[in-house]
Amino acid sequence: MNQTVFKKSEKPTILIVEDEDPIRELIREYFERRFNCLEAKNGAIALEIIDQEKIDLIISDNDMPVLTGVELNKILNSRKQFSIPFILCSGNNLIVKESNRASLNLAAFFAKPFSLEDLALKVEELTISK
Repeated sequence: MNQTVFKKSEKPTILIVEDEDPIRELIREYFERRFNCLEAKNGAIALEIIDQEKIDLIISDNDMPVLTGVELNKILNSRKQFSIPFILCSGNNLIVKESNRASLNLAAFFAKPFSLEDLALKVEELTISK
């Protein structure tokens, strides 16, 4: 991963949406030197954060209580000015079949378990291209 250093105010902001604390913390710890990292335990909390903060990228689990990653993505895509890259992660590939991924307007899909290095490459690509 490119080790470009930003001042705190210049760092891109990633929203990590994951109900499992250890996984959310692992992702945050991996990215926090390079990005401002915000966290949500489910899609409903993520919506509140998105409405209050400038978010550059969303990394979301799918299987969560209250509002799943797919449901969150559909709500966000229904908003006319929504353009935040959305990376969906799931241990259940059947929920997000390849034929269905295009309709979700995903920037990427990662099947769990996934490599943090592979995720970092995609995050870097998506935040540099903005």
